[in-house]
Amino acid sequence: MDGNLIGYTLYQYWDEKREPALEPKFCDVLQWTTRIVEDDGEIDFDFPAVDPYPLRLYNSNSWRSKNHPSS
Repeated sequence: MDGNLIGYTLYQYWDEKREPALEPKFCDVLQWTTRIVEDDGEIDFDFPAVDPYPLRLYNSNSWRSKNHPSS
C-alpha cells in the first residue's frame, strides 16, 4: 500500500510540474520511504520508516485458505 501512496505522490508532483523538478533516478518508488512526522513537520526518528511491502513478511503458506487441498 505504501508503494502506491509514494507512486501517486510522485505522479502528482510530476503532473503539477512542481519545482524543483526531480532527477530521473528519484522518480523510482523504491528511492523513497514514508515516515511519521511530528505536528510541526519534523520527522519522528523514534519510529522506523513504514515498510512499503508489508506482505513480503509472510510466505505463501500464510495465505492459504483452510479449504486448500494442501492445508
